[in-house]
Amino acid sequence: MFKKNSTLKIVVVSGGLGGLSKTEALVSTIAEEISKHTAVDIHLVKFSEIGMLVGQALYRNELPKLVQNCLQAIENADALIIGTPVYRASFSGIFKLTNSEFSVKPV
Repeated sequence: MFKKNSTLKIVVVSGGLGGLSKTEALVSTIAEEISKHTAVDIHLVKFSEIGMLVGQALYRNELPKLVQNCLQAIENADALIIGTPVYRASFSGIFKLTNSEFSVKPV
């Protein structure tokens, strides 16, 4: 449980595979607004940076350190802010694959 006077660990996930996108701007803005009201530690995970690395490994321990660090941050977060563009009525396959790689605390 989050303690009122402690720093909230938020991981912002931008699921777009392109560079700076409207999706990334949106999730970053949401995190910035939260930071105006409470102490936060924000970690940004950009699929534009890690997306292609995710598909290069069969097992989690084979993933590059950058991807492993991102997954660890997601697992240890108090809150996630996730945004992804819609691609053919769903989100990207790389985003789906990565979601299956981490366990998330129930909300």
